[in-house]
Formats: sequence, C-alpha cells, structure tokens
Amino acid sequence: MSTIPTISAEEQVFPLTRLILVVEHDVDFGAFLVQSIRRKAHYRAILATNGPEAFKIIQQLKCDLFILDYHLPNVDGFELYDQMRAVRGYEGVPALFLSVERHATNSSKRTDLEGLLQTVLNLLDPEIEDFMLN
Repeated sequence: MSTIPTISAEEQVFPLTRLILVVEHDVDFGAFLVQSIRRKAHYRAILATNGPEAFKIIQQLKCDLFILDYHLPNVDGFELYDQMRAVRGYEGVPALFLSVERHATNSSKRTDLEGLLQTVLNLLDPEIEDFMLN
C-alpha cells in the first residue's frame, strides 16, 4: 500500500504558497513535473499516481490547482476531475489536463513545459503577465 506524499520541510516554511496537485501515473514524468513547478514556478506541488491517492491528498491538504493526466489507470482525467469537484470545497478548483507524447523531441518538450508553467502561473496569479523561466 502506498503512502501519501508529503510536503517537504522547505515548503512548510511558506505555507501560504499555493499548492498544485499533479495526478500522473508515470512516476518519473510526474516527479519531473512536480520538481519543475517547484523550481520554476515557485509553487508547492505534490504528486499522486492514481485517483484514490489523489482523494487521500485532497482530504488532508487544500489544493489550488489540479494537473491531471488524461490517461490514468481505471479512470480518465476528466472523470476524476468531476469526482474531485464533487468534494466540498473543491467545486471551483481549476484543472489542466495533459497527455504525454513519448516520442516528442527535447526542444518540443521544453517548449511544452514552459507553456504549461506559464498557464499555471496565469491561472493562479493572473495579475502577473510575463513569466520568465530563467
């Protein structure tokens, strides 16, 4: 049985920073995405690898945004989002849906990641217009 991922000690220092729940069944890609969000967008991020794990997290932590893999095992990302929005307090939480193309080039992966991080920033902090990934 898997354990619920935790927020790092570093992230606990800034408890008011927004929290993004990434639900991605590919652990390596999910971990990469979480680290990218933490380093580049400076938000807290946590990974769940399936629907039940995501539900455990939203019962314990208040999430501000969901990034959901469309192709999850046993449930697609849209169905999971509908179920999560039915939980009290999560009715208006926005979500981004993604599907990873395994054969993408490195340059297109970087461009796609930068676009995703810009979208995250626009959703959570719309008053910030430009986001530099340097």
